[in-house]
Amino acid sequence: MTFRTKLTPLAGYIIQWLAKVCNPLVVTIGLCKKKYTYVVIGLGLQYLLYTVNGLKSTLLSTGLLIIVFIAFRKKGRNFSILFCISLCSLLGISIFLDFILDQAYFSNLFARRMIITPGLLTSYYVDFFSTHPKALLSYNILEKFIDPVYDKSPPYIIGTEYFGRPEMAANANMFADAFANFGYIGFFVYTVILAAILWFYDSLTQNEKWQGVGIILFVVPAWCLADTALTTTFVTGGMFLTFVIMYLLLGSDLQKGDNR
Repeated sequence: MTFRTKLTPLAGYIIQWLAKVCNPLVVTIGLCKKKYTYVVIGLGLQYLLYTVNGLKSTLLSTGLLIIVFIAFRKKGRNFSILFCISLCSLLGISIFLDFILDQAYFSNLFARRMIITPGLLTSYYVDFFSTHPKALLSYNILEKFIDPVYDKSPPYIIGTEYFGRPEMAANANMFADAFANFGYIGFFVYTVILAAILWFYDSLTQNEKWQGVGIILFVVPAWCLADTALTTTFVTGGMFLTFVIMYLLLGSDLQKGDNR
């Protein structure tokens, strides 16, 4: 809470980019180039950020990168199977540890927070904005063109209406945010925009030398879409910065005469 009250906007962006792009880049290079000291350094840097912002996702993101790296072996031939097995194993181990330790900490962290809560919040978004005016991004991008529909953004509206906590930002996922702003047509619009973004990023990862780095580096920003708006993920979540890094990596190869 002290971190949130003392945080300036610029510092907020920097810490988010460090946690979601810069430190994961160190881990990603370590995994792809088999320089595992980098993985340890990246994990250490994430831990330092965790001691400041208190966000468990900051600390656990390195584990997610390692899971994706393992699942991506053999050019991702069995990626979906290995990834699902890894997540199911994680959930199974969490439930087993909670049973042994007579607690619910691990299952709350990996099952409730990662899977159940985003789905529950999505239903709240649909329930509320089905019977109330859509936000129309009047609190954000379109605030200069549209009179504010509400005095707060959708996450705080849901936090107030369903949890009775005005200070709570009940972030859901990109589709919940799409519905809050534009209704069912928002699903289609946001999907088209995301498809264009992914297509463009895919074109940046065709270089065989940097393909593995590009895929793993994109994991954390992409994961943000599960509990953050698309517009927020693109800037605050570091997705745009990931594009810039991949473009610079490819540019460095072109300057060296590597056109693969």
